[in-house]
Amino acid sequence: MSARSNEDEDLADRATPTALMIKWADMVARSRLEAALRAWRLSSGQMMLLSTLERIGSASAADLARALHLTPQAMTTQLKPLEERGLIEREVDSDNRRRLSLALSKAGKALLVEVRETTDQVDVEITAALTATELKQLRSTLAKLAKIPRA
Repeated sequence: MSARSNEDEDLADRATPTALMIKWADMVARSRLEAALRAWRLSSGQMMLLSTLERIGSASAADLARALHLTPQAMTTQLKPLEERGLIEREVDSDNRRRLSLALSKAGKALLVEVRETTDQVDVEITAALTATELKQLRSTLAKLAKIPRA
C-alpha cells in the first residue's frame, strides 16, 4: 500500500466530523474551479447560479436564492455582475405580472457551453483517484446531501 493510500485511510478513519471532511473536499474543489473560471471572470458561485438557471429555466430571485441556500442580499451580489455582463435577463413572469423572473440570456447560454469543457476537466482532475464505482457512489451521496435543508 502506498503512503498516499495510508494517508487517505487515516483521514477517513479519524474522528474528524463528516461535515469538516466535506468542507475540506469543498475547499479543494472550489480552489481548482475558481482558478479555472478566472479566464471567464466568473466565481464558482456565479457558475452555480448560471448552471441552476440552465437546469430550471427561469426563477424569481427569491426562489433562486432558496435553491442555492443564499440570503436575498447574497443573491443580489451574485446577480448584479451577471446582469451587467448580459448573461442573465429579467422577464415579467407570465403567471404573475408583478413578479420578475430571471433567465439565462443567449450570451449566458453561450458562455456556459464555452466554460463546460473547462469545468469538466476540473471534475476529471479532482476525481482522478476514484474508480468509476467510487465516482458513481460519490455523486449519488453528494446528491442526497445537497437535498438537506439549510439550517
